[in-house]
Parts: sequence; C-alpha cells; structure tokens
Amino acid sequence: MGYAQRAVAVSSLDLDVENPRFRDGVLDQRAAMAELLATPKQQSEMLALARSVVDLGGLDPSTLPVVVEESGRIVVLEGNRRVAVLKLLRRPSLAPTESLRVRFEKLAASFGTVPESIRVVAYDERPEYEGHLRLRHTGENSGAGLKPWRAPETARFRERSEGTSAIHTALLAWCDEQY
Repeated sequence: MGYAQRAVAVSSLDLDVENPRFRDGVLDQRAAMAELLATPKQQSEMLALARSVVDLGGLDPSTLPVVVEESGRIVVLEGNRRVAVLKLLRRPSLAPTESLRVRFEKLAASFGTVPESIRVVAYDERPEYEGHLRLRHTGENSGAGLKPWRAPETARFRERSEGTSAIHTALLAWCDEQY
C-alpha cells in the first residue's frame, strides 16, 4: 500500500465522477460541479462550507483531501465538496448559475488570496483507500468508523471553548451524579 502527502495545484484536481453523492454518476467535471450545487439545500451547504473556509483561512489541515492518479488526472477520492469550494473560490465562473457565481465572487473577495495549492494524501490506487473511505462515510461501524459527538458532547465543547453554560448540560451532569 502506497500513499504520501504532497502539495498539488487546486486547478489540477478533478472531482470524482464516481462519487457516491452522484446518484447516477456524472460524465465530466462541469456536471460534477453542477451536481454538487443542484438543489437549494446543497447550494446553502456549499456556501456555508465556503464561508467556513474563508473564515478559518483554509481547509482543516487535520482532514486532508485524498487523491489518486488515474489516466494522468489527479482524482479526489475524499474531500470533493471541500475541493469544489476551493475551485469555486478560485474561479467563480465554474458555478453553474449566475447567482452562485456572484456569491462565490463575493466570498472569494473576502478571502484575500485563495490558495493556489493544497496538501493532499495521494494513494497509488483507488482500492487502497476504499476501506478508510467506507469507515469515514458509513457510520460508526461498531466503533471503527467516525463517531460523531451527540448533544451532550457538543454542549460541553461549546461551554469549554466559548466560556458559556447551558442549563441542559448542568442538568445532565446532575443526573450523572445522582443516578
């Protein structure tokens, strides 16, 4: 199994046309971008993701996109939405509608300089990453997959990071002590 971290130009990354988010698959990069922005909900989510990238100054470095080279192209196996947002911030003209183009232009202007390249984890072959991809996207898998925080953990995090206190976490703590 071979993989390594490396820097690649955002413009050289292809969205995965076989991404399971695409119900019937898509034919090309233009269709992949359009599919990621097909519904009002998806548009809202992608704009929120773009806003977080702008506000935080880039992608989360603890979750690098995962890529593989196929037929001379660098294909994103994990992180298609994040890479799509970077592509849209770099080139708003990639947006499938004029209104989205304008919104991504405004976000890009507030970013300053959108990164030309990003760090990725590059695998030698697609099947080498499939086990990790399965664990990342198919639920908790008896503890082997990602285990999202539930309401109590989220509330404790917010209290600790924001210095606030919520009545329901105090009540939960009291219940833990009493029962």
